[in-house]
Amino acid sequence: MTDQELKRMSRGDLIEIIYQYQSREREYVQKISDLTERLKDRSTKIENAGSIAEAALALNQVFEAAQAAADQYVAEVQSANADKGAQAQKILSEAVSQADTIRQQAQREYDAMLEKAKQECDAMYNKITELLRNYEELRGLLPR
Repeated sequence: MTDQELKRMSRGDLIEIIYQYQSREREYVQKISDLTERLKDRSTKIENAGSIAEAALALNQVFEAAQAAADQYVAEVQSANADKGAQAQKILSEAVSQADTIRQQAQREYDAMLEKAKQECDAMYNKITELLRNYEELRGLLPR
């Protein structure tokens, strides 16, 4: 999966991926359980085998199969965890970047609103000052 595809995925899709990895993990646990059961069956066969050489050969094959299955399981789990860690880090960095962008936009809007309010206050102050001046002039013209 490419980075672009991961960016476009919804939270639900990401949860689905996690669910699939967990399902695989359960499958591998089941495989290990099956191999353990087969190992028990082979142990029984070995006990019934006539010679020590046959038993050693049968045991060796069982252990090789079990080791191969365990190695494969461990590799899959490590790969899945590495992928999830990288995805989580990427999502986190994107969220931080978006939050920063939103904060900067909010700061610009705040600054613009503040400047507009200052201009409106200055305009009102000038009007009030002019009205007071006119009032004083009119008052001076009226007889006392």
